[in-house]
Amino acid sequence: MKSFLNLAILAGLVACSPMGERSARNPTGAQFLDQVWVAPEYRGKTASEAFSKVYFAPVAVGNLSRQGWWEAQSAVTQRQLDADARKLAAHFRRALANSAQTQSGRRLTVVGQPGPDTLIIETAITNLVPAKAYWNAGATAAGFVVPGAGLLSAAGSGSITVEGRLRDGNNGKLVANFRDTMKDKMAVVNIDSYTWFGGSQANLEEMAANIAQVLNARPGVIVSQPSRIKLVTY
Repeated sequence: MKSFLNLAILAGLVACSPMGERSARNPTGAQFLDQVWVAPEYRGKTASEAFSKVYFAPVAVGNLSRQGWWEAQSAVTQRQLDADARKLAAHFRRALANSAQTQSGRRLTVVGQPGPDTLIIETAITNLVPAKAYWNAGATAAGFVVPGAGLLSAAGSGSITVEGRLRDGNNGKLVANFRDTMKDKMAVVNIDSYTWFGGSQANLEEMAANIAQVLNARPGVIVSQPSRIKLVTY
């Protein structure tokens, strides 16, 4: 994110960077995101040039229950899905705060409430598709194995979409907004710990780390998306 939200998430957002290229849908330095828009008055600035603190609001998940696959489940299953989604949202918020607090060269202080000189980051998980290898297999060992492929390619078929808004704590003005859809990485499955949202949890942790980099990035730095082909163990 080369610009303001060097997170742009925001972050910076507009200038050309010698470290990478920007896309038409995301002209910022936060190239790990699919789409980013930044208000004109904040373009060309890093997050630390405009703010000294950052506040991560609770992550919203209210729209997930409107998904077709979710509505098709039994009432009991839907209640469990709702509880799991809220846990996932809380995990994402913690990951955002922890990543921002531990980022090397940290420039913004993470605070517990919005206020002056504070960048407010509001996020929502708007779409969540479960890993089919788990959902369709009934969590049985045999079910995870795809003939001719094995465990390596059986796990990564879920996805998650996150949308966010950044606001100025001084006046509530919109600073930027973004949207990103992430697909699960290929994984070696640990059946005892694998969950229907396991891949999404890993994606959210990666996004949190990228956002922390953007928030603390220097002008011109681009944070790109690593390869989707990565071995992770759940």
